Amino acid sequence: MGAVAALLTGHWSRPSPHRSHGFGEPHELSFLKGLAQAFSNSSCASLPTSSPSKKLRSYPVPDFLQKSGYESTVNIAVTGNSGVGKSLFINTVRGVRHADPTWAPVGVGDTTRDPVWYDLPKEPRVRLWDLAGALASSEAPARREPWDRSSIDSYIRTVGLRYFDVVLLLSSGRLTETEIEVSRELKFREVPFFFVRTKLDWDIENSHEDYGMTEEEVMQDIREDLIANDMPEPYLLNARSIEEFDFPRLIRDVLLVVAARWPNLLEQSLADLAGESAEPDPTQTHCSKQMARNDGQEGVESLARYNGRWYWVEDPSFMDFLRAQSGAAVARVAQMLCSREEQTFRIHEDGRWEHAVTNAATSYQPAVFMVNPINQGSEIENDFFGRAFVGTATEYIHDGSKLVSEWSGHMKDSRSVPVHFRMFREVVRDRYWLTWQDVIKDISGRRVFARWPLYVLANETGETVVLSTYSGWALVYPSMTREVPPGRHSVDASGSGVRAERAVFKLGSRVLKVPELRAWETFVLRAEDFA
Repeated sequence: MGAVAALLTGHWSRPSPHRSHGFGEPHELSFLKGLAQAFSNSSCASLPTSSPSKKLRSYPVPDFLQKSGYESTVNIAVTGNSGVGKSLFINTVRGVRHADPTWAPVGVGDTTRDPVWYDLPKEPRVRLWDLAGALASSEAPARREPWDRSSIDSYIRTVGLRYFDVVLLLSSGRLTETEIEVSRELKFREVPFFFVRTKLDWDIENSHEDYGMTEEEVMQDIREDLIANDMPEPYLLNARSIEEFDFPRLIRDVLLVVAARWPNLLEQSLADLAGESAEPDPTQTHCSKQMARNDGQEGVESLARYNGRWYWVEDPSFMDFLRAQSGAAVARVAQMLCSREEQTFRIHEDGRWEHAVTNAATSYQPAVFMVNPINQGSEIENDFFGRAFVGTATEYIHDGSKLVSEWSGHMKDSRSVPVHFRMFREVVRDRYWLTWQDVIKDISGRRVFARWPLYVLANETGETVVLSTYSGWALVYPSMTREVPPGRHSVDASGSGVRAERAVFKLGSRVLKVPELRAWETFVLRAEDFA
């Protein structure tokens, strides 16, 4: 069904929040509960559920939280031992630098003594709390006895962890008893929390230099160690880079929990910031004659040409279309989940199309959909934009240029209201257009993708050559490594923004170094060029 159908599905339900803000839950956002159910509390799913110590069975709201007016806001705590990078993490999430007056001080030790809150960008009623580091006296390695329970209890009671809506528990090394006890408290109090392992870039660099381990091996080793210590869903990241490792997935999951528990808050924030009604003007997305041929349109096989790989570049009208279907809050969450999206096409010998979608909603793992252009009608039951759909699905190629999927029927909760959607996939002026159309309302929304850059390699050596590319000036860590068999092949570049990279080709023990391997240009490999 494609990217949107994969994103906006869900049959789950969500329990009532542990603290009500009185914002309500509109029906159009009910599917967000299901998305959050898959992610909230994920970091503490298998922790022991033993009750906390007697001192923790009942403790009041701390003064700093009470005086902040916490009951009218969503409060996200960032906690952990001293020096794990809590303040740096908050600065990165908020996108601020040292010169910004709201920059949170960072340093080697514990730079935060008193709890401080910062507004989440563009969401003024969502606060990030920078809490003081847990006491150093409790930082003994995990499973080591005895340890100072009273110090950990005192920390939990002082910062009032049970009264936060979401908690991010940060760690930068071996799991400590502090983190285990904090996790147990949050689990017992049913507070959604996420376990975050910071300074991953240091671990990768040190493990590579000391043991020759790859990035994937280091991450797997850390995950397995945390899982063995009852942390089944850790998020591994570099607190300085919001686009690397598990950082995008963490942002996605936290946003889903917030949006599911307080949908009206998110919706109203959008309306306040945009200075407009939460409901869009449908005329903004009006687009008829979708079946007409566009100027510069290419044949449908262009979708799978080269390696058939595309990356997202813009949404000219898609978010407006989604808002018209499901509301502003849904569109906002979808915008987060669908950014940095990739799509890939491949044609099978039997004529079926393989359409793979990779984005934050799929945890950056390909979600594969099969499209059969000769499917002239099959009965289906599925979800569209968070609502159960019953009807007929048809797939075909129109005018030799568009790969079309079409659905007509009704929503289960409204049999008297017909539904008719189309999804077009086409290449126009070497750009992939993905267009959703509501045929009945005559509105549509489009996403635009560009081809993933690639190298055209003509291997005339008669043997398999190993290619390693490097983005930096030093030939230390390859951005990618690929085997190139004899013949002509297209090899994807290491990133969507790559236009040229340094390259090293290996033919057995012989090496060929290329200062600049350019995307889209043909490079010929001959045996006599290797030294």
